[in-house]
Amino acid sequence: MKKQLLLLSFIFLNGLMFSQQITDSGEGYSEVVEVKMNKDEIYKSLKEWISLTYKLANDVIKLDTKEKLVTKGNTMINIVSGVYSVKYRISFILILSVKDNKYKIDFTPTKAISDLVPTTPIDPIIYEMLMTNKVMLLEDYMVLVKKNALKSYKNFGLSEKKSQKMLKNNNEVLVKGYDSYKLNKQSFEEKIRDFYGSIKNAVNKKDEDW
Repeated sequence: MKKQLLLLSFIFLNGLMFSQQITDSGEGYSEVVEVKMNKDEIYKSLKEWISLTYKLANDVIKLDTKEKLVTKGNTMINIVSGVYSVKYRISFILILSVKDNKYKIDFTPTKAISDLVPTTPIDPIIYEMLMTNKVMLLEDYMVLVKKNALKSYKNFGLSEKKSQKMLKNNNEVLVKGYDSYKLNKQSFEEKIRDFYGSIKNAVNKKDEDW
């Protein structure tokens, strides 16, 4: 029974981090990059990066103009909680806006699907746990985690009394989840930085060639 409770808590901890459908709120990661290239040169470099990055480039491109490229894609990331690890496929929208001597990268996750809990409904406020620039304090983290864990217990059919008891019994597990949260947040942001670095390296290489 104890193992079942730990596994259930793992599902909640990781589900509430990533199984959230993102709305059209402008949330995400953005960066403006300045280069010594005109608009056409930048566009050509970005289009080449898309072709080399995506196997079916024409299928992922949703908008293609000299001022803006919009693509949809996905990437895999391992989410850990204690001794457990689950792979998540993060879907995203990538917008590359182009002007003379600079371009802007907008990366917005839209949803995440895990091998373990692909359809778990999660409260939208948990989105803030990973998408804000700051790391949440433990007390703020616990408020959100307890709220969503309690909601999830009830969704599994547990009564209010049993849900509260389970929440109390798993308090130590939830607290330990804070370390996993920080680790997962760091891993996610490293994934974003690597993605941005790939784009900037491709454009910088062309910039040196001109």
